[in-house]
Amino acid sequence: MQGKWILPFKAPGLLLQLITTRPPTDDMMEVAIAAFLRVKEMDEDPSLPETKFQTREKLSVLLKETKEAFSKEQIDESDAEWIYSLCLGIPRSELKNDKIILPSEREKLETMIAERLTGRPLWYITGDVEFCNAIIKVDERALIPRPETEELAALAIEEVKKGRKKVLDVCTGSGCIAIAIAKETGEEVSAADLSEDALSLARENAEANGVQITLFQGDLLENVTGTYDLIVCNPPYIPTGFIPEMQREVREFEPHMALDGGADGLDFYRRMAQDAPSRLCEGGMLLFECGEGQAEEICALFEGKKIEIVKDLEGVERMVKIIC
Repeated sequence: MQGKWILPFKAPGLLLQLITTRPPTDDMMEVAIAAFLRVKEMDEDPSLPETKFQTREKLSVLLKETKEAFSKEQIDESDAEWIYSLCLGIPRSELKNDKIILPSEREKLETMIAERLTGRPLWYITGDVEFCNAIIKVDERALIPRPETEELAALAIEEVKKGRKKVLDVCTGSGCIAIAIAKETGEEVSAADLSEDALSLARENAEANGVQITLFQGDLLENVTGTYDLIVCNPPYIPTGFIPEMQREVREFEPHMALDGGADGLDFYRRMAQDAPSRLCEGGMLLFECGEGQAEEICALFEGKKIEIVKDLEGVERMVKIIC
């Protein structure tokens, strides 16, 4: 008899783990019986395909297990909540309302969880992210837009509405800033990037969001034509030596050319200080995002200009306005 009772564990899936790590529920026993009968059939007819058996699981149990797995891999536990929210089609705030996870839902969850455990960023896995008033496609061709960059875009939109109509977005990446400005204001927006891959992504995003963006391929302002009322720029500003210390999902998956700002992180600001004024209309504005602790050093590059440092919602000096 002992040999027969071992047969159910030949069925694929998580049954052995579930039964051996906590007392079996009625659902688990139902699956065990069904698995036993199926394996008996398979022994009698080896041509039968394998069958996957799953118990009905509670959301609270699976979410807790996922958070624990993420914590062991130093992955933010909030990513687990995002995955469950997206796969189940419910707001994160409703995850506290327990429910039974259907087998089809569990398959989607397991696929996304397994990919996140490789270190791949969550938003590359989901494929898009909300940014201001736009949905931006994201993949390994460009950085994932950050919340603080939404604040940069909002500041740029505010300046456009004040009268700075012609805009250039330098180091555009996914095109998120340029697209947000164009959608909100309807004004003429151009964008530039060195990476052809990034520009292809920006082009796809502009089309998906129903806006026209003039794109320039080149190193900063290398191939840009015309003059502008506002040049907004979120350049690479991470010091080279700090990149190996960044989170795994950043250092292993996001493009280093969009991160590396040189030894002190300020290489691109120095170049913009030299080249950007010739691309601005009289009284035009430069608007930069920068890293924590960099704002004062950037201001020093524009000595004699009218300068304003703007803090982000966390109180960090994150943006610099310069009127040339």
